[in-house]
Amino acid sequence: MTDLKLPSAMAELRPTLIGIIAEGYEQAPYFSVLLSSKQGLQIRVDNREERVTERTPTAGTVVSAFDGLTVYERAVTGFDHNEVRQAARELAHSVSFATYTPPDEPQRSGDLATEIRLGYLVENGIRKPFRGGRLIGNFLDALADVRWSAETGFFGNYLGPSTACFNDLEIAGQDE
Repeated sequence: MTDLKLPSAMAELRPTLIGIIAEGYEQAPYFSVLLSSKQGLQIRVDNREERVTERTPTAGTVVSAFDGLTVYERAVTGFDHNEVRQAARELAHSVSFATYTPPDEPQRSGDLATEIRLGYLVENGIRKPFRGGRLIGNFLDALADVRWSAETGFFGNYLGPSTACFNDLEIAGQDE
């Protein structure tokens, strides 16, 4: 495991997570543990304004299991090893995962159809804005052929490319 600067309680729990997960996998097709710690200081920079907010520190653990249809979770305050292991055991034994049988073929194909509020259609080097319509195609194929902009920006909690160019998606019903 990578050497990180974690809060001491989180660092103490981290090495035992593999055993907790292995125990959960004996009962469930999917099992995970999330550790989260927020130290209470939030700095947000928007345009020309910087805001510093001090919040109450929080720390907790979420144990999750998935049976193929439903995600089941248990939350524990803090990182106490015994409490996390107990929550994981209770979760693994409280749900009947034996009823799930995976399909012969994956049910998810990656096909999508989603609303477009504002888009740009580029034809012969000319960028033409449009509103409305649907973006139709296969998400997995589109991600394999996406081009990301060099320009980045903050959008809520997201920091990354501001534009993505998808080449092989269809546009249906756009308004001029």
